[in-house]
Amino acid sequence: MPLLLALLASQDLTTEWIDRVSRDTLQAKGPLSFQPLKHTLNLGAFAAYSTNVNLEESDEEGQTVIIPFLRARLEYSERQVDAAADILANWKYYIPDHEASDDEERVYGRIRYVGPRLSLEGAEIFQHVSDPVDVVFADRVDRLLSDTIGRARLEASGTFALEAEVDLGIVRFQEKSFDEGDNWNLRGGLGLAARLTSALELVAEGGAFVIDYRYSTGAPPDAEGLFARGGLRGDLLPSLSLTALVGVARASSDDFASGVEGEEEETGEAAVHLKFEASPVLTLYGDYSRQFTFAVGTDPFQLVNRVVAAAEWDVTGEVRLLGRVQYDLAETSGGVEREYASAAASLRYRSHEQVFFDTGLTYRRGEVSPSDFDYDEWVLHVGFLITN
Repeated sequence: MPLLLALLASQDLTTEWIDRVSRDTLQAKGPLSFQPLKHTLNLGAFAAYSTNVNLEESDEEGQTVIIPFLRARLEYSERQVDAAADILANWKYYIPDHEASDDEERVYGRIRYVGPRLSLEGAEIFQHVSDPVDVVFADRVDRLLSDTIGRARLEASGTFALEAEVDLGIVRFQEKSFDEGDNWNLRGGLGLAARLTSALELVAEGGAFVIDYRYSTGAPPDAEGLFARGGLRGDLLPSLSLTALVGVARASSDDFASGVEGEEEETGEAAVHLKFEASPVLTLYGDYSRQFTFAVGTDPFQLVNRVVAAAEWDVTGEVRLLGRVQYDLAETSGGVEREYASAAASLRYRSHEQVFFDTGLTYRRGEVSPSDFDYDEWVLHVGFLITN
């Protein structure tokens, strides 16, 4: 149930980082390619101007943010084992509101074994962030987020395989007024995969999830649920990879501390991931997810719909264009509905072998009902990075 959160501040290094590691956690197939230990180091700085930095409905305040950063990635792969680590650390310095300045750290690690019959994988995404970033985290508040994923697959025969997956999320806010949102959430399931071709398989899976809020007094009641879904996974074409799983899910919560009966809901669930290498220089991505997750507030759970489309175009050897749009729709068990949308485009220019310049523009908007609160914002960023 934990969501791999897409950062919407701009089509910049943070968005690129979370998109990259999110795609990296998608299920792999063997044999893996050989890659000796490779390390990549990037350092640089971005400057961004936001027209509505606090996402206010009125009295909008524009501010400049200076963001020096350091990024490091390690990769290693052989025929049956591969591993990756990705670290991004940055400082956000707000002008003129210096008190909003804060550091952010993101750490990703993954290791997997893909054998002839047995495959094992473990991954961790850890984030220390503070900015409002999406429909789930819409407030500026310091927080720690952890998402731990484990997978296993056993080839039972030449046609069928048994699968298991567990996903543990931990949310810890660093401000007392947000303590009621602190939680750990666990989603686990078992599945059966049937091979249709050498590159495509039919998948059926089911399981359960739990949301446990840290504080029992004044916090939302805990929640739990079940899900079942099925669909296709693999390569429809050599250039087109698809995962498309749809099904149903049911969530229910304990009774509230006031004695009010707990919430209950049943609805559809989906997870769709698409990668299309349209040409050697153009890659398109599409993602859609619909599932229950924790809620930040007094409601025990919410249903989050998320659509993301992205494009990467290497126009020349020196010029790269990136585009990304996202739309989130969340409805809590108590009937609060929130929308969050973003559209971003950026241009990256390589001036020397190890020096890149980047500029881009982002528009984002949000709306909350039934309170009829809404906001919008433009963000312009420019920056550079130096790599090894």
